[in-house]
Amino acid sequence: MISRILISLTLLVFVLTSACTRHKDDTVLAKVDGEELYLSDIYIPDNLQGEDSIAFLNNMVQQWIIEQLMYEQAQKDLTEEELDVDREVERMKRKLIVGRYEQKLLGDSINILINESDALKYYEGNPDEFMLKDNIVRVKYVKIPSSLNNADELAALLKSDKAADHSKLVKMADEYALNSFLDDMVWLYFNDLLKEIPIVTYNQEDYLNNNRFVQLKKDSVLYLLNIKGFMVKDSRAPFPLVKDKIISILQARKNKDLLKEQRNKIYKSALSEKKIEVFL
Repeated sequence: MISRILISLTLLVFVLTSACTRHKDDTVLAKVDGEELYLSDIYIPDNLQGEDSIAFLNNMVQQWIIEQLMYEQAQKDLTEEELDVDREVERMKRKLIVGRYEQKLLGDSINILINESDALKYYEGNPDEFMLKDNIVRVKYVKIPSSLNNADELAALLKSDKAADHSKLVKMADEYALNSFLDDMVWLYFNDLLKEIPIVTYNQEDYLNNNRFVQLKKDSVLYLLNIKGFMVKDSRAPFPLVKDKIISILQARKNKDLLKEQRNKIYKSALSEKKIEVFL
């Protein structure tokens, strides 16, 4: 809403002031009934060169001509009351200024942070809001050339839960893997995983229930996958997966409460100073 108001005000200011900001060496691009369009009125993006910039400039000139002609016709066809936009412009200006003030208030309140305990409390109190729409998994996987001699060693390390083996796995993945994901504490959507691992299944739930370690080859690539955990759709999403979403919800609520509190404060102050008169 604020952006639309800003655009409207910018266009109005351009119409009212364009005639007062000319340079003597500016280039006139078009004229309509005495109104002139100058080269300085048009911003040409830096990435446009040659014929592209000429085409862009021509399009902008044609738009300006049409707008001028429409403006002239509007002045002929609209009544004086319809042509009077001062009140509307003032209303848009007020909304824009109030919007900027509210943004400043929210900017000054960035220290009002949502802690994890608040987010967890909201998660526990609203279980129906966080039902999974897709299956999710916790995994480790590596993609390696199928010709690699130590694939068996990588597979053994991938299956291991020992910290020392995990460290060795990370080093070997850095050295040999075409791609890898080794943080099995992070929840991933199974459909996203399928974009990396060419698993073919027509029933994801059955597949997840019946597979823990997956080894498959496609073309010249060997895929090694250890499924450490999974949750199927229509079950409740784990807190880590939705924590950021909850924090955004709670922050939006705090922002709303902050603005409401400030409005009430200003209103009560105006009442005490007898600035307000209501005639209903």
